[in-house]
Amino acid sequence: MGIDQSVATRGGDVHVIIRGDGKVLLEADCKGDDAPRALDLDVEKIRDLEIFVDYGKYIDIADHLDLADARLIK
Repeated sequence: MGIDQSVATRGGDVHVIIRGDGKVLLEADCKGDDAPRALDLDVEKIRDLEIFVDYGKYIDIADHLDLADARLIK
């Protein structure tokens, strides 16, 4: 998870919440100068998965989040 490198130098700042069956599995801020973050969330018994991405501090300037190679493993 990280800000797309094509816009990272322009700032980029998002707030990410990932929920499974209504329970928060991850809540984090992601900024353009952060290194990409690997996620490993236990979703084995989760039925409904929600990924919410909201603007950071600077409204919507360069807020392009990538969830690269995202996959669910059963």
